[in-house]
Amino acid sequence: MTTYLSNRLDLYSRKPYSLLVTFTRYSEGKFKDYRRTTKEERKYFGSPWIAVFKKKEQNPTR
Repeated sequence: MTTYLSNRLDLYSRKPYSLLVTFTRYSEGKFKDYRRTTKEERKYFGSPWIAVFKKKEQNPTR
């Protein structure tokens, strides 16, 4: 279900100063941060689900 890129983004989203909202893993929230693919996306990627990463509203200060 996941790909190399989504795994890397998942790890990045867990870092303290990440620009991404922390990703909810499937084991924690089932399909909370996943969405169904369109027919065209499924044709190219093969999976019926796509991981959706969200950018944080404001960058945290270091």
